[in-house]
Amino acid sequence: MVVEKINGSGLVVVKDTFTGLKLDSMAEYSVSCTVNVIDEEVFNHVTASQSLKDLLNNYIGTCFGMCLREAYPDGIEYEELTTGAVNISENIKNQVSDILEVNGIALETASVDSIIIDENSRNMLEKMHKMKAGINNMVPNNIVTDVEWTCTCGKKNAGNFCTECGSSRERR
Repeated sequence: MVVEKINGSGLVVVKDTFTGLKLDSMAEYSVSCTVNVIDEEVFNHVTASQSLKDLLNNYIGTCFGMCLREAYPDGIEYEELTTGAVNISENIKNQVSDILEVNGIALETASVDSIIIDENSRNMLEKMHKMKAGINNMVPNNIVTDVEWTCTCGKKNAGNFCTECGSSRERR
């Protein structure tokens, strides 16, 4: 039995619950695998040209993004990245197992340990949160939003902000 930790990167669609926006993000992932050699002759032939770790890295890297998109077609919630990792572990094992068996290897376990989005994406999400919080704090809670009003630009609106110029109802 061999245990390998595979690290890689790939594109992840992150859906932010707070703002409702989606963001394409580069993510680093880590997957722990437990494998057994089931056909020594085939295994030796395959690993003569590349290491077991390289072989696992290639196959897991190929199916990682696909498994994530299948499990989360609308994007994975930013707050649930660690939960999402657990939810795709079985998908990765199922996708990679058949390929590895042809190479004389049985994949016993595959566990996604982490998915971490890049710093630029994290910063972008933080900025979106701050902007959203600022907009929500601009209009007092006691303003009724379902009554139609006319903005200074002439546009009729029903919400707290003008759909034409973005001014708040409070400023009209």
